[in-house]
Amino acid sequence: MLTDGFNLPAKYIIHTPGPIWQGGSKKEAELLQASFENSLKLAVNHRCDSIAFPLISSGIYGYPKEEALQIAVSAISSFLFQHDLLVYFVVFDKNSFCLSKKLKLV
Repeated sequence: MLTDGFNLPAKYIIHTPGPIWQGGSKKEAELLQASFENSLKLAVNHRCDSIAFPLISSGIYGYPKEEALQIAVSAISSFLFQHDLLVYFVVFDKNSFCLSKKLKLV
């Protein structure tokens, strides 16, 4: 879902549901990948120049951070092979930040 950015320094806000971690047997990986892919498609369809993501589902929804990061990197990388879009990836904890450096995101 896309809404106006109102008083934020962004034209739009893209809202996407992330899966709640239930041990990995409830298609959480596929759902998380779809959250990233659908958000990217919305951004391109609305002619956005850039998009920023948090590590979806890795907070209160309990998705393991390393797995969530791998899915995010895979989904974003695959999308960028076919589309021009500046993607900001925002990571809030030290462990994920170190892993993102290892994956050459930074």
